[in-house]
Amino acid sequence: MAFSSATALKATVAAIFMVVAMSSMGKPAAAGGTSCRERHCISECPSKCQAKADSSCSGLKYGGSQYCLKSCLDVCKSSCKSACNSGDPMCPSGGTEACNPTCTTKCDNHCNDQERPNYRPCLSAVFQGCKNSCEEGCKGGN
Repeated sequence: MAFSSATALKATVAAIFMVVAMSSMGKPAAAGGTSCRERHCISECPSKCQAKADSSCSGLKYGGSQYCLKSCLDVCKSSCKSACNSGDPMCPSGGTEACNPTCTTKCDNHCNDQERPNYRPCLSAVFQGCKNSCEEGCKGGN
């Protein structure tokens, strides 16, 4: 009697499991639903679009020197000269006169390493346009 009850319980649990599993898997997507292929396609859109945005906006990433405020350069050069005058090993000996070329180069390079003001808006616009287009293409079966 115990054996048949245990067997019946196992069979019932297995049947319930199969009903639950089949109800969540194995069914085609409902009308208006998203298929596995669409979800996979859509999940790839962000990385594709980030690469496109990086490529499209790369010319704006660095080179912000023309946008650097004169006061920023002045502060940089003043700080550099102070470090040189206090014996910083990175600076040439000879005081302010010798430091001028070093500080000018250092500060100009620092400024050129800054992003241009329109870099981030460019990234955002290209990424969002690409993402919208990519997702529509996925939904359209492309």
